[in-house]
Amino acid sequence: MNIGIVTHNFPSHNAEGRAAAGNFVVPLCKELCRRGNTVCVVTPDAVDKNDDYPFFVERFGTMRKNKLLGHYKLWNPLDIYGVLNMLDTGVKKLDFAVEKYRIDVLLALWAFPAGYLCSRTKVPVPYYTWCLGSDIWTLGKVPVANRMIANVLGKSERIYADGLQLAKDAELLAKKACGFLPTTRLLEKNEPALRTIAEGRTSFLFVGRWEKAKGPDLFLRAAHMLLQNYPDMSFRMFGGGSMAKSVSAFGVRLHNLYGDRFFLGGYLSEKEFKRELAATSCFVIPSRKESVPIALTDAVSANVPVVVSTAGDMGYWVKRYELGLVFTKDNLNGLLESLRSVAAKPLSMRPNDREAYLKTFSIDSVVDSLLCDMRQGR
Repeated sequence: MNIGIVTHNFPSHNAEGRAAAGNFVVPLCKELCRRGNTVCVVTPDAVDKNDDYPFFVERFGTMRKNKLLGHYKLWNPLDIYGVLNMLDTGVKKLDFAVEKYRIDVLLALWAFPAGYLCSRTKVPVPYYTWCLGSDIWTLGKVPVANRMIANVLGKSERIYADGLQLAKDAELLAKKACGFLPTTRLLEKNEPALRTIAEGRTSFLFVGRWEKAKGPDLFLRAAHMLLQNYPDMSFRMFGGGSMAKSVSAFGVRLHNLYGDRFFLGGYLSEKEFKRELAATSCFVIPSRKESVPIALTDAVSANVPVVVSTAGDMGYWVKRYELGLVFTKDNLNGLLESLRSVAAKPLSMRPNDREAYLKTFSIDSVVDSLLCDMRQGR
């Protein structure tokens, strides 16, 4: 089968961390190819791109190569024009790819802009749409945009979401069934013997986008309050985003106060992320708004216990498989209590629970479901 993957956040070799959910696109494409399919990714151009992959990549020009779509502002005329330009050049490149690679089916990652592009091809091609929280919980609540998203989903052969609650909300908007498919990838497993945690110190790790929805400010405030009274605690924080100025200022302040017990850095490559996971006691996801982030599965794969908020479905999965502790979202006291608990009694995961979770969130399972639906739809 010739499969076209359409996405706006395909990772480049120098900015893997910036791609967020897009970090699972490469493993997904590789697995589809491994099973005998021909895959072509259609994605915006990038300054630091490296397209040395076992599948095809077709890029289309955009006005603002270095700006992430999530940072565009509806009230900025240049941003509005940039989005319109992306849609125009994107449809033209997708039409080109459909003809050149004789595409049988398209997979839109995500409803916007990818789903919109798939719905506008000159030669109609059946397409399947995978939704993120931003599609349903952000654009889905904006007048006009919500009608566009509903139209894209309505025309899709099948729709998916990377969270259980998100799937229910997508169904309400699209007025059709929505399946649950997790965004995931395969990291090399770090066995306990290979962990490099400093003896006698409890370390906490945050890796993610510095946006209000992801709760970086909660992590910083918790670090500040705990570092004052717990000399054996340390905190490491990596990422970037629209809150970079305030996060960096707070981070510099904490480093000046507590030295190497607090470290702030930028986006991580996959190799760097694995190294950080191997050296931490606990991975922290303090999001205010979330479905099931890839980083949660990355941590479990690396055998690292987690502390997560109740945002989206994280709490459900962590409690079901006993992967760590859960606190009420946007609740600093709840986060503090959880981190203190980890320091008092280190967390661990039962091997059977961990493996059961990883089986549900495996690339194999995801590709099995996708190919089954696509073959039935042909």
